[in-house]
Amino acid sequence: TDITKYPGYVNRLINLLNIENMETENQHDLLNRFLKKWPISRIQKLTIEEYSNHQNNSFTYDVEFGILKNIGGIQGSTSYQYGLFDMTENASRNKTRGRTNNGEYAWYEKYGNDVDEAFQTIKRNILQIIESTQKNDLESVNKIIDRSVAHNYGWKIAFIYGNYNIVNIFKKEVLMNELKNLGVSFDDKIKMSEINRILMSRKPDDMDYFEYCDGIPGNRYYDIVFSLKKKTASST
Repeated sequence: TDITKYPGYVNRLINLLNIENMETENQHDLLNRFLKKWPISRIQKLTIEEYSNHQNNSFTYDVEFGILKNIGGIQGSTSYQYGLFDMTENASRNKTRGRTNNGEYAWYEKYGNDVDEAFQTIKRNILQIIESTQKNDLESVNKIIDRSVAHNYGWKIAFIYGNYNIVNIFKKEVLMNELKNLGVSFDDKIKMSEINRILMSRKPDDMDYFEYCDGIPGNRYYDIVFSLKKKTASST
């Protein structure tokens, strides 16, 4: 079925994906806006209230739902991917295996016995990821994330604070499929650090970073929707 015959459906799809602003606001500008709001100096002094709150202005909100929602999506997981989060009033206070809470914040027990210890552990992990990715030490980033940070969340932080040295797609299976498409031989146990080095080495020097990444299958829904919108407009 050619869904472009149904402009109303296409427009609903565009609104659902919330990507209209991508046509008018450059992805580089969005990334720079995030970094201006959350520079490393602020991360070093980050408070737990700045990390997670219900005001839609926290670090974790901006990473997943706010400024960078449409640049490297990590939606679909629970708030536990942040390691620690501010609980809603209706959230269950029951403590399950590996997870605990103090009635206000919930966190993984592995990060600490109390909320302050847990937050300091999480902040330390984030700072280590940032430091390593800025040194282009992706192997250390790999170790930190594999050891104690949610995969997609950790790699998105690495992408944000790196120097465009990591693709803004974080699902390993998607990237492995791209390696296959490129005819690259690899072991199934290949690390994300190596995958990123291979893929970024294939980017032409004269091609924009986001133009290159948006062309990787699995990161192309912007192009698909824009194409649909264009086709719909031309048929009306």
